[in-house]
Amino acid sequence: MYSQTCWNNVADELIRQVTINCAERGLLLLRVRDEIHMTIAAYQTLYESSVAFGMRKALQAEQGKTDMKNQVSIIQTISTEPLSTFG
Repeated sequence: MYSQTCWNNVADELIRQVTINCAERGLLLLRVRDEIHMTIAAYQTLYESSVAFGMRKALQAEQGKTDMKNQVSIIQTISTEPLSTFG
């Protein structure tokens, strides 16, 4: 986080100095900087949502595994009973 703040300060100072020499270039650099910030924010959001999705899928898989184990034990119990109990 500290390095990001440091780079932001460097970029701001660079933009300020470029803007003094040429306003159009300074405005273009501002747009580029803002676009970079928006792209980073989008990637952070995408990362967080993908982590949440992965956690949900892992929990669903664990629940499904438990359900399958229960079904297997029920089927094993039924299959070991003598046939005379069904007829």
